[in-house]
Amino acid sequence: MAKIKLRKVTKGQPPRNYDRLCEVSAITDQPMLGDIARNDPDPAVRRLAIAMLTDQPSLGDVARNDPSWYVRLMAVKKLTDRPTLEYILQNDKNEKVRAEAVLRLQ
Repeated sequence: MAKIKLRKVTKGQPPRNYDRLCEVSAITDQPMLGDIARNDPDPAVRRLAIAMLTDQPSLGDVARNDPSWYVRLMAVKKLTDRPTLEYILQNDKNEKVRAEAVLRLQ
């Protein structure tokens, strides 16, 4: 599996979101997209990775654990795993994320 090194945002400099987003948009490897969705420091990059991600365990992990409610919401919109959706419905702190879980469970 080829590793793509993403540029890091340097403190005190404006972020290079465009370059990083372009790099991520070229990735098709699901495990790598899952890693980016879980660990990238930039929520915009995580959202892009989620948009391209189909791996349900990775989406579930992001939906349960991401600090950004909007990133969690995007992951929930792609989830099909009923137990994970039920967990999110019962435990997520954000009303919009819980509401999306309800819609996905119907």
